[in-house]
Amino acid sequence: MGISAERMKAYRDWFFQKEILQHFELEEKHVFKILGEKNSLVERALQEHVRLKELFQREDDILNALKDLEKELTAHIRFEERILFHKIEEIAQPEQLKLIDQLHIPDMAKSDEYHDPFWI
Repeated sequence: MGISAERMKAYRDWFFQKEILQHFELEEKHVFKILGEKNSLVERALQEHVRLKELFQREDDILNALKDLEKELTAHIRFEERILFHKIEEIAQPEQLKLIDQLHIPDMAKSDEYHDPFWI
């Protein structure tokens, strides 16, 4: 495809600051608390958040760092969608589920679109 590692890294850095940090914070503050901090699934998710933050901030060997990030982020998303969130849905109260839905509604008024959409 011929996209430079620097362009991909710039997007990675932007995405981390504009999307990931807020997403992780919302999950950790509101969603994971439904199961509790001592729950093994929550502990795994929190460990994965730490690892993903490290990968998002990695500055050496950018191409391999991006490959590692892609692999681990994909696995994390699958874990949350297929296992963790199903367990949360089993025990959450209706008002908790409503709050989660509200937290995950994308803000359509966001004007922070990335300035270099190299993937188009």
